[in-house]
Amino acid sequence: MTGTHRAERENVSKTRLMLEGSINLDNLDQFLKEARPAPKLSNYLMNLLAERDMSNEELGLEANIGRSTIYKIISGKQLPEQDMLLRMAFVLELSAEETQQLLKTGRRAQLTASRPRDIAIIYGLQNGLMLDEMDEILMERGLDPLIPAEKKISELLAPLAANLSFDQLLMQTHLADNASFMHMLGQAKSGRRLEALDEITDGIERNDLLCIGFVLGMNKVEMQRLLRIAHRAFLNSKDERDAQILEGLAAGMELKEIDAALRNRHMEALIAG
Repeated sequence: MTGTHRAERENVSKTRLMLEGSINLDNLDQFLKEARPAPKLSNYLMNLLAERDMSNEELGLEANIGRSTIYKIISGKQLPEQDMLLRMAFVLELSAEETQQLLKTGRRAQLTASRPRDIAIIYGLQNGLMLDEMDEILMERGLDPLIPAEKKISELLAPLAANLSFDQLLMQTHLADNASFMHMLGQAKSGRRLEALDEITDGIERNDLLCIGFVLGMNKVEMQRLLRIAHRAFLNSKDERDAQILEGLAAGMELKEIDAALRNRHMEALIAG
């Protein structure tokens, strides 16, 4: 147990004694003298980083927090939102109890058994899940992930499609053979570029997005983010077809391989037609 955690427990014990009536005029001044102020978030985080021999930059990178933002947090100039603190908790491999203390120190709502998303996060903390693993569990259950999704499809796809031209992407996903899709694409002002997908997001079918994901070699978390940006249903492991698709992503299948697996099980393929 760290010094910070020990001090917090001592404060809790003293508070309990006070509430039970142990404080009186004879010992009031002693209690006031021994009172410990709540630790500042910046100090609390610096202690956690020191214990793990981790730098501010490493924490920010792994928790998906920008360099300038993590600097402001560590220097005490900014209080992060709850999800940002939770991402830090997973990166720092905190226990559920330590995470509650982090949230309390950061003046954010603690996790509670009355909220389904919180229940899943507590499960993740208790079982030592990695941040990406936690997000996978959340998204499979239709719950918001901890890592914020990109606001546009093109922002997510750009680094993954760096070695493909847009026309190559259309060919490999077989979307070039999809008359309905190509008609929508023809109406986009951006032309034949990734940004055109942002313009026609509302009209892109879920299967089309899944085709894009497999061609670009997405993992499960990236695919769920793509579906989230497009406001399409997350892949649900309880659904037989979705479960097969999730297995395909985990196995690194190519588009033709996952389609063959789906057809072998008499399920709808991803490629239209």
